[in-house]
Amino acid sequence: MNNTLQSQNCCTSSAAGNGVKCALKRWSICVLTGAFMMLASNCKATDVETNANYLFGGTWYDIGTGGAHVYVNYATSTNPTTVSTLYARYDSPTMSANNAPSPFVALADSEYSASYKAYYGFDRSAAAVAFWNSTLTAYPHWLQTDNGNGNSSVVSRVYLYSCTGNGGRGGVYCYSQDGTTWTTQSVFTLPNTQHNVITNTSPVYARYHRVNFTNGWSGDYSVAYYEMEFTSAIDNDPLTSATAPSPNTVKASTEDTGTGALAWKAFDRDYTTYWDSNNTSTYPHSITYNFGSNQVINGLMMKPVLNYAWSNFVFSGSTDSNNFTTITTGGMNNVSTNQYFTGLNPYGIAYQYYKITGSNGYDANIVSFYEIQLKQYK
Repeated sequence: MNNTLQSQNCCTSSAAGNGVKCALKRWSICVLTGAFMMLASNCKATDVETNANYLFGGTWYDIGTGGAHVYVNYATSTNPTTVSTLYARYDSPTMSANNAPSPFVALADSEYSASYKAYYGFDRSAAAVAFWNSTLTAYPHWLQTDNGNGNSSVVSRVYLYSCTGNGGRGGVYCYSQDGTTWTTQSVFTLPNTQHNVITNTSPVYARYHRVNFTNGWSGDYSVAYYEMEFTSAIDNDPLTSATAPSPNTVKASTEDTGTGALAWKAFDRDYTTYWDSNNTSTYPHSITYNFGSNQVINGLMMKPVLNYAWSNFVFSGSTDSNNFTTITTGGMNNVSTNQYFTGLNPYGIAYQYYKITGSNGYDANIVSFYEIQLKQYK
């Protein structure tokens, strides 16, 4: 095995859309016959991606942090030019059109009408009027994402939320580098339930990712989906109650039982339901997820109801539900969008219980969240 060890000062770039972090730091890259492990000195642990990934062509190396790996030309590394992005920590973006935000593109084999666009399957909304519906023609029907020219991602899981009785039944998950030649990675048969998960055990970097249905549960040859989320993470299971599916459980310091805004609804992957702490309680507010066994969680996504987010929070873990260790602290913006926190838990400590606690927020008393996802990025 030929090992080479080289060091350079580099300007690091964060995930697309999140701006640029321009701090010159000393990075050490150890190239091991096509794969590399990135090490760093003088950096916070959360700034460093420590998973082994692939080196393409021999003249590019990874200086990425957060959600993206950014490859630069070695010869100009002190003033790098981005040539491609590999999303190793990847969640399909919130789409606002079939081609927005750029460079992402949502595409389907068909759309029933202009009211059922492909991107509705990726808009993070389960509103009754916002879903993708194929035409009533013969199978197969498919929905896919395109990361844009030069950009690739890995997909470990696909989370699906179908319209009642209109989901796909059998099919394949496949990927492509050029949009023409497709490789099947997973073959699936899904039950007639709204929430389903497709798992890919050996994800591959690719520009295009597609779920291709060869048959479905409806009687009219169509499939319809509120949401389809491609992610490199293994997330918590979508909950159907505070104790299901077993062994997962969730509880909050308070919840609004009068309106049905219960704690588990923050983990049901339905963007129309939510948890509300109720207006008779005061800070701090907390919500705790129990996996039933120890799990390594290194990412977090929260989508608050507008004006009801924590302004600051503590994310902590425990093995016994009594003694919690702080994993990270953070702040949230007062916008009702998916807000991601990655690079957490850099030493990979496993906990059974994960708690999010807020001591203040944008409302004087209440916090409320459409969705919270606990993520294990590989």
